[in-house]
Amino acid sequence: MAVKIKQLREESTDRLREILAETQENLFKHKMRIATGEGVNPHEAREMRTDIARMKTLLRAIEFVVERAGVDDAVARAALDANSWVPGKAAAAAKAGAQTGS
Repeated sequence: MAVKIKQLREESTDRLREILAETQENLFKHKMRIATGEGVNPHEAREMRTDIARMKTLLRAIEFVVERAGVDDAVARAALDANSWVPGKAAAAAKAGAQTGS
């Protein structure tokens, strides 16, 4: 079952990391079941890889804004939400907001 990007954006950063680890573990187990010949759907691995890529992309976007703007996760997420999850624009907005707020 593929995870929707909207659902992932609503999760906290720590929870997103937990979900990522769980999905990576499930993918490994799924690959092992395929290798041993158990009756599993090999197409589920593709969905899991896609979910992993989505989560890594979101985490990297948050990390990018935190590094560039020098703000915490909550401010970075707010800036990303306000700027349609475009990391460059969000970093500039968060940096400008941090400078005027100080």
